Amino acid sequence: MIIISDLGGVFVHVTLQPITKLFRDAYGDRYAMDFPFSKVAEAVREFEVGKCGIVNVACAASDHGARIMTADLIAAWCAKIPHVHKDVVRLYTVQRALGTRVVAMSNTNDIHMNHMWREFRPEMSTFDAVYTSCEMGVAKPDREAFQMVFDSEREHDHD
Repeated sequence: MIIISDLGGVFVHVTLQPITKLFRDAYGDRYAMDFPFSKVAEAVREFEVGKCGIVNVACAASDHGARIMTADLIAAWCAKIPHVHKDVVRLYTVQRALGTRVVAMSNTNDIHMNHMWREFRPEMSTFDAVYTSCEMGVAKPDREAFQMVFDSEREHDHD
């Protein structure tokens, strides 16, 4: 048996407050009118599948004269993940002890993954494998992302 878990929202708590605050502070009163939401969303999607870097996200967010510093964006990006859900860690630990393979699948980027392994190494070790969109080059909900995980796990010959 295998459990495929999402990281964001299931295993870790995710909050958008640090990112939103950064953008609101940069745009001030113009945030609601001028913030390039779709352009930033597109840049984030490209970043999460490894097609561009964080600087591209900062540039997309810096349209209309607002200035977003890459270092500030990285700090806010990492602050989005304040803690893991300990009850989920316990559940997955029990499942692994019973012989279940537990893997994570996440739409994320190298900055988040480095942060996760640095800050939550014991908890991340709960997983037998971690599949990320930035490594696979595709993201959920694309069928190809799930197929890559299924194919890789099939190679482990689990029930």
